[in-house]
Amino acid sequence: MVTMAFPWTRLGLRGARCFLGSSRATGGVSPLGDRLLGFGVGHPAKGRRGRFVTTIPPDVGGSEVDVASAGNLSMLQGNEVDNVHKNEVEEEDYEAEEELGLVKTQLLPSSASSFRSYVGHSETLQKLIQLGVDLWRVERKIPAANILLRLSLEKDVQPRLVLLQSFGVPEDRLGRVLTRNPYLLNPNLLEEKLQARVDFLLSRHFTRETVGRMIGAAPFLLSLSVQRLDNRLAFYQNELGLTPRQTRELTSRLPSLITASLAEVEEIMKTMMANLGFRRAELRALVMKVPRILLANRGRLIRTFDLLHNIIGIPHHLLAEHPQVFRTKLQRIRVRDAFLKSRGLANYDPAHPPSVSLERFAALPDEAFCQEIVGATVQEFLAFQKTI
Repeated sequence: MVTMAFPWTRLGLRGARCFLGSSRATGGVSPLGDRLLGFGVGHPAKGRRGRFVTTIPPDVGGSEVDVASAGNLSMLQGNEVDNVHKNEVEEEDYEAEEELGLVKTQLLPSSASSFRSYVGHSETLQKLIQLGVDLWRVERKIPAANILLRLSLEKDVQPRLVLLQSFGVPEDRLGRVLTRNPYLLNPNLLEEKLQARVDFLLSRHFTRETVGRMIGAAPFLLSLSVQRLDNRLAFYQNELGLTPRQTRELTSRLPSLITASLAEVEEIMKTMMANLGFRRAELRALVMKVPRILLANRGRLIRTFDLLHNIIGIPHHLLAEHPQVFRTKLQRIRVRDAFLKSRGLANYDPAHPPSVSLERFAALPDEAFCQEIVGATVQEFLAFQKTI
C-alpha cells in the first residue's frame, strides 16, 4: 500500500491539480478575462520529487524510497516522519520547479478595487503607463476602468492613439488626455464620430494645431456631439455679443469653457451684470482678457468685487480694464491697499496721476511692489502688516 502526503498549505491549487492526476508540466499566463493557472510537478511513479513524497516505500522487494530508506523510515514515528517530509519538500521545491518547468502564476481576481492585480498581466495597461496615464485616477471611474480591462492593445488602443495624434494631439500629451477622459478608448465610440467632431471645429476655422491643443487642455471636448459643440459656441457668441473671431479666440484660450456647465457659466454672467453692475460691453471686455472668470466661484467673486469696488472705491470701467485683480487673494489686496494708504499713494485712476496700475498692484511680488510702487523696503512692509 502506498500513502501520499500532500502539504496543502504550500501546494494550493497546484497540489489539487496533481491530486486529480496531472502528470505533465503545464504553464502560461492567461488573458485577463480567463482565470487559469499554470501547473507542473513530477510524478512519484517516475521516481521524481515534486511537491509531494511517499511516506512508506512502495510494495516492491528490495527497493528504496528516494527520500529515505525503508529501514530508516520505520524507525521514525508520528511528527518525526512529517518533519522529514516537510524538510525534503522545502529543500527540493526550487530544484524541482526548475527541472520540471513549474510556472508560478496567480489567479486573477474576478473583481478588484484597483488595477494593481492586473498590470503585470496586461500589455494594454503597461502601454498606458508608459504613455503617462495615471491609472490610479482612472480606476476611480468604475465604467472607464472596466473598459480598459477589456481592451486589446493592437486592435483597440494603438489605432485610437494614432487617431488622436492625427487630430493634432502631441504624443507627450496623450497620457494626460487619456487620464482625464479614458472613455476616448471605448471601442463603442466610433472613429467616424470623433473625426466628425474635429472636422466641425476645422469648419469653424479653428486650425488643426489649435484643435489639438484644445483637446489636450479639455479632453472631454471630443465626447460632445457636433450639435452640442455648435450650441456651446453659439451660447458664448450670443450671450457676450462676440464676433466669430472673438468666439474662436475665447474658446481656444480656455477650451474648458466648451465642456463646462453652461448653467453655471450663465449664473456667473448674470451675477456680473445683475448683482455687480457690469454692463454687457464691460463684461465682454473683462472676459476676453481673463476668460477664466466665467468659471470662478460665485461667492468669492462677489467678495472680491465688494472689497475692490465698495470698500476701496475702484470703478467698474477700471475693473473691466484690469480684470486680473479678480484672481488676486483678498488678503493681498487688503494689505497692499492699506500700505499704499499709509503712504498716501492709494490712487488707482490713471486719469488723476500719479496713480497705481491695478495690474501691477495685483501681479508684482512683494519685493517689486515695495520698491517700484511704494518706494519702501520689504522689511517696512512686513512691519506694517503687524500693525493691522
